[in-house]
Amino acid sequence: MIAIQKRVITLFFLCLSMTVCTQNSLTDQFITEKIIQFRNNNPDSLYYYAEKLLHSDDICAQFVGKYNIAVSYYTKGDYKASELYSIKTLREFTSDLLSKNPCLVRNRVSVLGRLFWIAKNQNNFDEAFEYLMMRKEAIELLKTSEPNLSQYYIRKLSLASNIALMKHALGLHEEAANLLSQAYAEFGKTIPASSSDGNSFGDL
Repeated sequence: MIAIQKRVITLFFLCLSMTVCTQNSLTDQFITEKIIQFRNNNPDSLYYYAEKLLHSDDICAQFVGKYNIAVSYYTKGDYKASELYSIKTLREFTSDLLSKNPCLVRNRVSVLGRLFWIAKNQNNFDEAFEYLMMRKEAIELLKTSEPNLSQYYIRKLSLASNIALMKHALGLHEEAANLLSQAYAEFGKTIPASSSDGNSFGDL
């Protein structure tokens, strides 16, 4: 009888835990949809919902929140605040965390991309190039951490576009055009048919 009672209690708490996890997941998904909705048009609302993700039980969701807080500052033109928050977030990507979830690798790539744009938009080309090289190294980690390599190829194409943009800004127009042409040709040959891995928390 006691054994049966213990099993019932265990089952009750298991069901309760699953319910809480499901509710948390649905809440995160709702907030994520709001972030997508306000990403390019309402930095205040973006900040509001991004900050809520900081309290998620999902580590990936937390970093999506951190990244989008930096985006909200950036969108408002506060490059300094965006830069400081992005650097702070970048330091939180420990090797241990990165080894456990590909989502965090993707988010680190995105944070480095944000730092590139901040530097580039302020004509700090040397600093922008340094962030591009750091981003290139981060992208290469996706080759081994990503279950779906499309994530790797998409970001590799993005990196090539960023480098071409830098070359164009420096007056190297032909080099920029050739680099983009090669990148798109390679992308067309290597991109897998599907670009979705079922993870709600990419880098948004």
